[in-house]
Amino acid sequence: MVEPARASTYHTPGFRPHMTSGWWTKNGHYFMYMVRELSAVFVALWVVLFLAQLPAMAAFPKDPNAYYNWLEFVRSPGWVIFSFITLFFVGYHAVTWFILMGTVIYLRLGKTRIPAALIVVTMFLAWFGISFILLIIIGNPFLGG
Repeated sequence: MVEPARASTYHTPGFRPHMTSGWWTKNGHYFMYMVRELSAVFVALWVVLFLAQLPAMAAFPKDPNAYYNWLEFVRSPGWVIFSFITLFFVGYHAVTWFILMGTVIYLRLGKTRIPAALIVVTMFLAWFGISFILLIIIGNPFLGG
């Protein structure tokens, strides 16, 4: 007669590496990745604070003081510095995202694979082209500036 298998009482310890809280500061790639992730926090805060102006704009005809108070806040040195820091983070986030797209996007033209570098360069050229067109539209008084 065969005895049924019993559960082992012996537990094999697994490998548990010790990681300090600053593990990401020791490798440049990890550090830049964490900075990129932190950039999303600044962008989210900027968007929330900027959306807070919508009620002030809606109340402008009835209560112009609310809108003028918002304009004072937007022109304050703290907001301007925060906006420039956020602009830097948005730029860094966009650049790293476009570079990543060369790895993520897989395009073929017939049976030939389009090189990742060509995808990245095309995305940057499109970004700069659209930015230039917007700069012309915003900067030209006849077109909306």
